Amino acid sequence: MEEKKFCPYCGEKLVGDVRFCGKCGKRITPLSEIAGTGGNVKNTKASWKIIGVLVLIACCIAVGIFLYTHTDNKRILGRWMQVDESGEETGNSLSFNEDGTVLSNGMEGKYEMYNGEIDIYSWTEAQTFEYEFSGNRLILTQEGIDNQSVFVKRE
Repeated sequence: MEEKKFCPYCGEKLVGDVRFCGKCGKRITPLSEIAGTGGNVKNTKASWKIIGVLVLIACCIAVGIFLYTHTDNKRILGRWMQVDESGEETGNSLSFNEDGTVLSNGMEGKYEMYNGEIDIYSWTEAQTFEYEFSGNRLILTQEGIDNQSVFVKRE
């Protein structure tokens, strides 16, 4: 027994495997072609899932890079006392504030941190130091000067 088919657009009865409706003239898509698109829909959904996962990974990497590069800006905040080789305080101090100001032995200035360097600007001069953290120590090294200045954080 032959299955009755009707035009999905106008409802006209279709006879045989026609490609176009005799009444409205619209193209009739065979069931075999419609069934074949189901795989494409699944592939499209899988593609979107993969794209979503890749976007999520990229966002995580971006956040990680941001946090890694901005951690030192938070870590340096507070009061640091300079110590000599024996660990005794020398009386010199640096206080780094969140607003970008620094207090160095009573003189106020500004500071900027980037790529492992810190620039300290005062009224009379600007100095650039390479910095590194070692535990609770801040080690400042100035280019062309052999010795390092070591500071210990004081809460």
